[in-house]
Amino acid sequence: MIVSITFRHGTDISRLRHWVNQKCYDLTKYTQQINRVEVVFSKESHRENSASSITCHISVHASGRKQFDVFGHHRDEATAFSDTLDRIIAKLSHHYSGRGLRRRVAPLVPDQTDRLSDLEEIASG
Repeated sequence: MIVSITFRHGTDISRLRHWVNQKCYDLTKYTQQINRVEVVFSKESHRENSASSITCHISVHASGRKQFDVFGHHRDEATAFSDTLDRIIAKLSHHYSGRGLRRRVAPLVPDQTDRLSDLEEIASG
C-alpha cells in the first residue's frame, strides 16, 4: 500500500508524519483491497485577520472499487486528521460490511482515552 502525505501552506509538522502514516496503514484492518491512501493538509484563512482553519483531505483508493474522499476542518492538524479518519473508517466499514471481507472486531470509533493519549503524545513530542 502506498501512503502519500502532503502538507501545504505552512502546515508542515514533521512530528505528525509518522503518526499519520501509522494510522493510514491501520486502515487495512477494514479491508485488504486498499492500495493507496492520500492525505493532504492545507491551511485556509478566509480573511486576513481571521483565525486559520486546517483542512484535512483523506482519499482512499481500493483495487477495483471507487475512491473514498473525506474532508475535515479544524484549528489544528492532529484533530483535523483524527476527525477525518473517523469518518473515512465509518465509510469503509459501511461499504465493506457483509461482503465477506476481513472486518475489524473492535469498535469502529476508537476509545476517547486512546485518542486523547495519541494527541497528547504528539503535542509533547
